[in-house]
Amino acid sequence: MLLTGCKSSGTQAAGSPSPSSSGSPSGSVAPSPSGSTSAAPSPTPSSGAPRPSQPAPTKSSPATGTVRTYTGTVTQGVEPGCTILRGSGGTYELVGADATARKVLQPQASVEVRGYIEHGLMSHCMQGPMLKVVSAKAH
Repeated sequence: MLLTGCKSSGTQAAGSPSPSSSGSPSGSVAPSPSGSTSAAPSPTPSSGAPRPSQPAPTKSSPATGTVRTYTGTVTQGVEPGCTILRGSGGTYELVGADATARKVLQPQASVEVRGYIEHGLMSHCMQGPMLKVVSAKAH
């Protein structure tokens, strides 16, 4: 049951909580006798869910992502198996390198990496955006 209004004349209805010095009720409102636990309507399925006709987000790929050149120094991440590129452009987690690129991407190496920022993936490294490696060479 919803309460629809309050009187401001200073009189109280029987059973109402007494106002505090600020004019607000100092107690809580008792539940309605009907046994209802919630007066708020439940959300409708369309209230926050994406529409089925909208395409789902997809991962970036060389065909859709912007391949750029990043330079910096390779470091070992704080978590095992994490390879990080630190450069003037920021810090990036290097992902998806092939065997040839992994030979170049060794700790303390100064490198030039061509790649794109990968969105929508999860990582345990959490040390910057994930940079999908297309190629890497010593700098």
